[in-house]
Amino acid sequence: MTDNTNVSCGHKLFISYSHLEEDFINKFITHLAPLKNNNIIHDWYDRKIMPGENWREVINNNLNDADIICLGISSNFLNSLSCKEELKDAMKLRKDKNILIIPIILKSCYWQLNEDISKILLLPEDGNPIEDVNNDFVWTKIVQSIHNVILEDSKVKKIKNSDDFKIFLNDSDILSNGHFDKNKVLLEDIFVYPELKSYDLNSKHSKTVLSENLLDYLYEKQKIIIAGENQSGKTTLCKKIYQDLRKRNFLPIYITYSDYQYDVSTENKIEIAFKKQYIDVEFKNINKKRIIPIIDDFHFVTKFNRKEAIVNEISSYEYQILIVDKIFGLNFKDENLLNKYIQFEIKELLASKRNTLIEKWISLTDDKSKMNVKYQKLDENTELIDTTLGKVFRSGIIPAYPFFILSILSNHEAMSKPLDQEITSQGHCYQALIYIALRKQNVKNEDVDTYINFLSEVAYFCFVNKKSTISIEDFDSFKGFYVKKYNLPIALSKIEKNLEHCNIFSKNSLNCYHFNYPYLYYYFVAKYISEHIGQNSKHIENIMANLHKDENSYIAIFLLHHAKNSLLLEEIELHLLCLFDKYLPANLSKEELKFFDKQIDNISKSLLPEKINSESERKKELLNKDEKEIKEEDFKEQCEDDREDNEFARELRRSIKTVEVIGQIIKNRSGSLEKTKLENLFESGMNVLLKILTSFFVIIREDKTQDDLIDFLKNRLELVSKHKNYKLNDEELEKMAKKIFWGLNFSLIYGIINKIVKSLGSDKLKLIIKDVCAKIDTPASFLIHQGVLMWYTKTIDIENIEKKVKDDSLPETATKILREMVANHCCMHEIDFHDRKKIESVLNMKPNILLKINQDSKNNK
Repeated sequence: MTDNTNVSCGHKLFISYSHLEEDFINKFITHLAPLKNNNIIHDWYDRKIMPGENWREVINNNLNDADIICLGISSNFLNSLSCKEELKDAMKLRKDKNILIIPIILKSCYWQLNEDISKILLLPEDGNPIEDVNNDFVWTKIVQSIHNVILEDSKVKKIKNSDDFKIFLNDSDILSNGHFDKNKVLLEDIFVYPELKSYDLNSKHSKTVLSENLLDYLYEKQKIIIAGENQSGKTTLCKKIYQDLRKRNFLPIYITYSDYQYDVSTENKIEIAFKKQYIDVEFKNINKKRIIPIIDDFHFVTKFNRKEAIVNEISSYEYQILIVDKIFGLNFKDENLLNKYIQFEIKELLASKRNTLIEKWISLTDDKSKMNVKYQKLDENTELIDTTLGKVFRSGIIPAYPFFILSILSNHEAMSKPLDQEITSQGHCYQALIYIALRKQNVKNEDVDTYINFLSEVAYFCFVNKKSTISIEDFDSFKGFYVKKYNLPIALSKIEKNLEHCNIFSKNSLNCYHFNYPYLYYYFVAKYISEHIGQNSKHIENIMANLHKDENSYIAIFLLHHAKNSLLLEEIELHLLCLFDKYLPANLSKEELKFFDKQIDNISKSLLPEKINSESERKKELLNKDEKEIKEEDFKEQCEDDREDNEFARELRRSIKTVEVIGQIIKNRSGSLEKTKLENLFESGMNVLLKILTSFFVIIREDKTQDDLIDFLKNRLELVSKHKNYKLNDEELEKMAKKIFWGLNFSLIYGIINKIVKSLGSDKLKLIIKDVCAKIDTPASFLIHQGVLMWYTKTIDIENIEKKVKDDSLPETATKILREMVANHCCMHEIDFHDRKKIESVLNMKPNILLKINQDSKNNK
């Protein structure tokens, strides 16, 4: 017997049909009267459109607002463009909002070939068309079925989560008390949907998908596996999926197998979890089609050889989500079981996603500052994150997962220092990540030092043996040495187990031991060397002499995070002096750039933006960074030692890396190194890059070199123009080749100046940089100082720029670089009308609605 309890909310029912079947629809609406009279439904169909209304807009609004969509299926419906469009929109709403779709077969037609309709349970229940038995009894049965659907839907909507589980769902774990200004950080405050890599296990190909669209794949494939490294945010994503499913009126049940009990069946585990997560409802009274198990830490059951058994136990649930550490580690004996699931892997956050996360963290402070002040805070934190993650050098040393990013921000904000005051604030961020991992494994504070010492020793063992991983035999050999050298208040087996569980040091898939993340290895190697500097002078010399290798660059950075030892600075300064020592630093004087100024007309003009959206421009810049990081990820397997095939390339890379290391030193030691030391290091680093610029000028100032390269470009353009069927005469090809050649050269000069600004600049060093640049007093130093002011203090020093322009000491090329710097700054920041007009006047820049920036110069940022 049907439960006639009124549904007070009143479900909105949308009817889609062909007008050729209007007689059927009128009868249907007549039979809906009891539901309407009891406020159970509010029906809508297109005959309710009023004269003068925009019919398409009204239909779309009512369709989007519907709780139930009934489709009157007939050959006319399947042939109608409008009906097919409504069907398409209805299926999208089913995916996006779990809207109930009920096809009603009005007339005989071949609906089975329609993929969308054939997948849905339809009415009448036997699939016979209504036209065969068009009587009141059939319509009554249809209306009763709709009523039953509404009753179940309403019952599920009323189900509430328990208070304890609500707290769990919005708990941000150890980050909940990590913000300086907010008492409790909730998950909703900081959550950013990660991107996922979707695997096709048959072809081994993958594609990137947005996790906010994950439920679309769930509806399509019904069974999902999500893999992710430790701290990649698997459980956090589970919580968000749970909340999204609940909004769509499903009843997700979260289970974790990290505490797997062999004697409890999966079905019982699901029922127990249901009782804890929902209140005032019996598990046995719920339709299983509404329940979606989300099984976290599924990989833990591998220890019990229960993977396939558990998958079979939950087979009665139409939708399932399994969370594992590695997709390819599941190893089901029955491959068909795994093929039933669509597989995803959580990806690291690219630049745009990291930016969103940093913005969310910053926004937790109630800041009424002007937009450019907010931009300054955002850019400072972005540099902190990119530097700490290791993005400054290449693909990184810490995975760009939200946990690591937010932990870095939290620890940097807290400004808490360990007892060892030698360590830098950024070094403290790395140390904090390690301490957090150990404390999560319940390692006592008094035991942390034992773990740190063990890790330093094993890292140094790997370093001196030139191995990133060590075999079981080698590790046993190391342990034998270690127990002879050190007292062990903790059993070595316990140390190994805890380090494995907290994802610091463990076996890989090849059964070799390794540090789980590169930063851990670099951190502990550097820690050991910094504590034994006298015994490692040769290692230090080799590291500093070969900074073109990523491993040495990172170890050098960590060395200088750990200690202020003068030997380290002297060693790196010595190598700085030897880089490009055949050349003097470029000064960008009129004499030096005389040859370049003659070609100034071949370089595109910078235009000052009249109206521009800084948010939009920043978004474009972030998308460019995303693309760059994706390309770097694609090529990261390339062996770094084989990247340079000649001595010049190696010296160039060594020089750039050394300057980046110098930048990290002076930024992190800005308050603990003497002023003279900071000034010397900044000037030395700046001069290395300016010497590279001089070496470039030596090559391109020769007329023969210019002619040869322009002829090369001209020939390439001719080939392209023929391929594209463009008709260009010799004069046009020559002109185009010159513009490309001099435009690229200009971009390189701009890029080196920008590299100096970003590698060596800092708001904390602005007075140091000001003094050094004033002492040198060249057009190059002037541009560098202005670049630092613009990026790190968000200031355009228009008065000093005006003086410099008026004294006519800048060559045309340097002035053009200055214009480009200002134009780029205006693009990325808010500049009011008065200031824009002043800039326009001082730098003689023409205004334009949109700023046309030479893309080559932007790519060299």
